[in-house]
Amino acid sequence: MRNELFVKSFAPGAAIAAYRIVKSGAANGAVIQATAGTGIGVANGLGAAATDDTVDVVLAGIAEVEYGGNVTRGDRLTADADGKAVKVSDSGIKQFVASGGAAGAIVVTGILSTDELISAIEQDGTSGLFTDLTSEFTISDDDEIDNTDGTATTGDQVIVTYRTPAASVGIALESGVSGDIRGAYLAQSNA
Repeated sequence: MRNELFVKSFAPGAAIAAYRIVKSGAANGAVIQATAGTGIGVANGLGAAATDDTVDVVLAGIAEVEYGGNVTRGDRLTADADGKAVKVSDSGIKQFVASGGAAGAIVVTGILSTDELISAIEQDGTSGLFTDLTSEFTISDDDEIDNTDGTATTGDQVIVTYRTPAASVGIALESGVSGDIRGAYLAQSNA
């Protein structure tokens, strides 16, 4: 089950097994077999020896990839330590209690601009009552959420809940187990 839309040739920075996820190598235009949680595409069915001139890598479309564990159709995929495709496990839910202030930027140490904001709950500093302000806030930058023109939270606390989505190289089109070679949909927006 292949329907490769975008294939590019790269120089192998080391030996690459067939049907393995690859990542950028140290040199421009080079790739190496991916390690846990990384990947830009999948090496074709030939792979490459370290001394080969090129390795073809599927960057978008449907590619065949070797599974490194149990995978269910629809799972987002990333690389294990050997470049085999395994199910992505998100890095979990995180919380931070921020000091409120005037409407605008609030410091949330550790949040990244690529994170997903789950909630922003204001706890009134006097009454202790909670107000859901999630719809007012967005992640504006690393370590910062913003509700410009929103509710002032001066003297209050804002309990921020967010998650960091794990990177994926694609989505499983077929269920399988470790060692199976199955189809995966690859799109650069997944990474």
